[in-house]
Amino acid sequence: MEIKSDDEFGKLDDVSLDGPTITISNTDTFSLSKDSDQEIGKGLYFRVADSDALRFYALKEQTTPGTYEIRGTVISGTQPYTWTSDNFAGFFYDLNKNVGTETLSVSGVSGRTIPEGSLNYSTTIKSVDYKADNSFNGTYPVLGFFAQKYVPLKSSDASKLARLVLDSDDKYTLRTGEQLDLGDGYTLEAKQVDVDGKKVWLEFDKDGEFVDDEIISTDSGNHIWTCELDGIQGEDNVPVLKVHVNQVFQGAVESIAEIEDLWLIDYANAMEIKSDDEFGKLDNVAINGPTITLNNKDSFSLTRNSDQEIGQGMYFNVADSDTLRYYPYVQQFCQLLCLRSPFPFFFQFW
Repeated sequence: MEIKSDDEFGKLDDVSLDGPTITISNTDTFSLSKDSDQEIGKGLYFRVADSDALRFYALKEQTTPGTYEIRGTVISGTQPYTWTSDNFAGFFYDLNKNVGTETLSVSGVSGRTIPEGSLNYSTTIKSVDYKADNSFNGTYPVLGFFAQKYVPLKSSDASKLARLVLDSDDKYTLRTGEQLDLGDGYTLEAKQVDVDGKKVWLEFDKDGEFVDDEIISTDSGNHIWTCELDGIQGEDNVPVLKVHVNQVFQGAVESIAEIEDLWLIDYANAMEIKSDDEFGKLDNVAINGPTITLNNKDSFSLTRNSDQEIGQGMYFNVADSDTLRYYPYVQQFCQLLCLRSPFPFFFQFW
């Protein structure tokens, strides 16, 4: 392609070409509207928090299926450094509430060697609002663990975790006998819709097998079903699903239930982290209530032109250079689903 001085790229619409350099600025003012994505350049956006405080970050839109690297700040030399969600986009971060849980720090590097106990990772349970905060009052606990978002089964214990499958305020309509695919093998079926009685009978299944069911009335109460299960990694009364039924109504042919809000964790694959677990170079695990800390039992070398797995799916990429230069990264796979999603698949970066 040829870039010309009269080209426009989103908000960046004033193009200047000067030999090896391209500079682009905005000719018009624009507002960082609350809870918005502002396209500032070709596939480059500002995402703005749904908050009274102005808070935003830059992100790149990816719509092609494939594996993408999400990295943190590059470090040159042997100085100590700490990565958080501010400088490592792979870490879990809730923009609206300005909540991050993870830190990774390195110190004491000698030459290319990280000594025993000098690579430290820590994550602590925090609370965030449900996306459907108008329906599901309160907050739920979250924990970033090696750049993946998890929900602790107990709000004060970081050792037992389940991945968050769904936190949605979208609207869905279900006809009698119709199933809603919630992801990861979980489905919700409207067994019966009683328009006159303003009730719907919902069944929750996993991989085609019955899990639980409930009759929800929209005539009174909060119209919410919270499904709690026992025996999840030894814990009882664990909330695994929340459903808000907005209304039931008569369609052209069939009765229909309108579901407005959903929240779901992957309880079937919940995991327990133990002190003798090992995660790459981070093989010394300590669990203290809401906090998990890990460090390296053994020293290791940041070998030139290498990828060192330091944790579960988390790596250091080391430059092919006489100068020590490296950064942490994780990989994220964008599936075909991201192309069918009503919203683009985004990666955040700073």
